[in-house]
Amino acid sequence: MKLLLTTFRPSLLQKFLQSRTVPSDKRTLVVSVGNMAAPTDISSGTTSTSSEPAAKLCGYEFYRKTLRSAKRIVAPMVDQSELAWRELSRKYGADLCYTPMLNSGVVLRVMGNNKKLDISHFMPTDEFDKPVIAQFCGNDPDTLLAAAKLVQHQCDAVDINFGCPQGIAKKGRYGAYLMDDWDIVSKLIKSLHEGLSVPVTAKIRIFENDREKTVKYAQMIERSGAQLLTVHGRSIRQKGQLTGLADWEMIKAVKEAVSIPVFANGNILYDEDVDECIKQTGVDGVMSAEGNLTDPTIFTREQHRVWKVTEDYITIAKKHNTPLGYVRAHLFRMWHACIPHNIDLRNRLGGDSKSWDALDPIVAEMKQRLIAAEEASKDASVVVESSRVHHAASGDRAVPPYWICQPKVRDMEKDKRIVAQVKASNEALNAERKERKAKRKAEREAAFRAKAHETVNHAAAVTPAAGLETGPSDAVPTTTGATEDAHQDKRIKSQTAPV
Repeated sequence: MKLLLTTFRPSLLQKFLQSRTVPSDKRTLVVSVGNMAAPTDISSGTTSTSSEPAAKLCGYEFYRKTLRSAKRIVAPMVDQSELAWRELSRKYGADLCYTPMLNSGVVLRVMGNNKKLDISHFMPTDEFDKPVIAQFCGNDPDTLLAAAKLVQHQCDAVDINFGCPQGIAKKGRYGAYLMDDWDIVSKLIKSLHEGLSVPVTAKIRIFENDREKTVKYAQMIERSGAQLLTVHGRSIRQKGQLTGLADWEMIKAVKEAVSIPVFANGNILYDEDVDECIKQTGVDGVMSAEGNLTDPTIFTREQHRVWKVTEDYITIAKKHNTPLGYVRAHLFRMWHACIPHNIDLRNRLGGDSKSWDALDPIVAEMKQRLIAAEEASKDASVVVESSRVHHAASGDRAVPPYWICQPKVRDMEKDKRIVAQVKASNEALNAERKERKAKRKAEREAAFRAKAHETVNHAAAVTPAAGLETGPSDAVPTTTGATEDAHQDKRIKSQTAPV
């Protein structure tokens, strides 16, 4: 049975789950996190702990005491904000990290089938990985609460994903596809607020061009029990080539309308953008997702060599026995500026790096090439110059050389051209479809008419002449010409009636 735990890439986590089972007669689950474990009763979803839980903090008290007034936050990212990546991000300035998203319904199904759930690559193993917030998705309050109870003793809060705009979220009816069902959104938050020993937080998107509705939505979430709100300043439609810019004015309106801490998400390319976002919106902290994935040093202001940050991540990943699938995905993103200059290494990374023995030489070769490129750039006869500019919120700046960590910036003009081309192509296809449909309809109607006339002519040919006797005792009644015409018209209409 194929299990989907983190939504997009289930196979990696499935390997962990299938290799760790307990006897079928046991009715206790173990949520294993490194060297931490707590027995959990399947029927109640409660976790046994040796000490009484601390009083649950709320709002700004929670933000200041538990989250340590975090300003720079690593977003929850499917299969990407795993333990090793969080440790790397903290090394380079992150104050708070979220776990990858967990699907609450699938977590409980996995529990029932395997009797043991190992999410050690998702949850913290020690105090170094703190503070941390675990994110879940779902649409059933009871299921969400039962799944969240399994990890509440290992995280500082549980976040509900109301922001995912991807197709799989639409299919599973979670994330941003709950934005129009305020009743279920409220019930999900209330369930965790009343049932967990840690605070519940939420991450949302905005309603496109509707500030009033966005503000009311945020206020409803606060009333339902959320103790912190992250606002991604894009609508559900803004994804892929329609991503565009996040609306900081909408985030500012939400911040001014609620009394709980607010994080902003969107438009962050450099650390200076964090300060600019806080200045423009008044938010308490700023979250980064894509920016962090392409440049894990985004929350620092120094230039860092790609090869050095890569070595740091590889060391941490090996320490935590991180699945190679996660590692390769991170390398592709971190190397986004290097890969166009090293296509052969990209091909090897994509095809031949399915073991550490195969991956290590690729990493070593990339390091050598980047060092050589930087040394060559110091030669006065070698011109390494880029006219490209990153239009960051904090001001334009020249794009760094490719051996320096940097964000991957979407070319929005290119996106607009592609969107326009796709739109024109779709319009042409629709026009062609309509033309073919009209042609087929005309052909069917012509065929019906021909069939009708053929039937009428055949009937006329076999009908005896009016008034002609057929035998000594059986006379055929005669009809007038008008009556015969009426019969023919009726037969034609019946043959050409639309289907």
